[in-house]
Amino acid sequence: DLEAGQNVLGYALSPDAATLALLVEEEGVQKLLLRNMGNGLVTETSVTGGFVTDQYDRFDLELPIVWSPNGEQIAMVIYKDYHEQLAFYKVKEDQATYRIPGKKLDYINSMSWSHDGKQLAAAALNGGLMDLYLFNPGANGFKVLTEDLFENHHPVWSLDDQRNNIDTTRIHHRHTNPDFKFECYQSDPGGRHQQLRTVDADE
Repeated sequence: DLEAGQNVLGYALSPDAATLALLVEEEGVQKLLLRNMGNGLVTETSVTGGFVTDQYDRFDLELPIVWSPNGEQIAMVIYKDYHEQLAFYKVKEDQATYRIPGKKLDYINSMSWSHDGKQLAAAALNGGLMDLYLFNPGANGFKVLTEDLFENHHPVWSLDDQRNNIDTTRIHHRHTNPDFKFECYQSDPGGRHQQLRTVDADE
């Protein structure tokens, strides 16, 4: 169980459902905790970060956190050294590597590992627009996969790791109908994408 004063910023269950990863904040400090789902034991990891306390009062943070398919690594967004960073945590070694995604990315919204665990696709905010980016856990920087006027969310890898299925939102009949349409696209690592289907917001 969480201690008094700890706030959950993000969480993810391991592929084998044996461990729950919890990114928590307490008095401005961010920590990664691992909870054994069998015996309830909570272990504190070497991952740390955070803001000074008064900055937290201005944010309602929800930070993405995802396990690699083999359960050996956890990728998460964490604030460290005054930057939003990607942390790649190796579970067995209790070792974390921190990467600054780049100054042009304002906020990472969601992430998805490739099935081979070698790449990470992320939906991120850049200049008010949500696009899709590709990260390599072993390097700084990223590759831009989509760059358009629409919002691209929730990347999901195809089984062969050659394409990403993404949702992209557009407003139709803007002056008479404020509802969103959700359009599902496929985007390959070269940035090409094709429309699969369009559904109503309430479908």
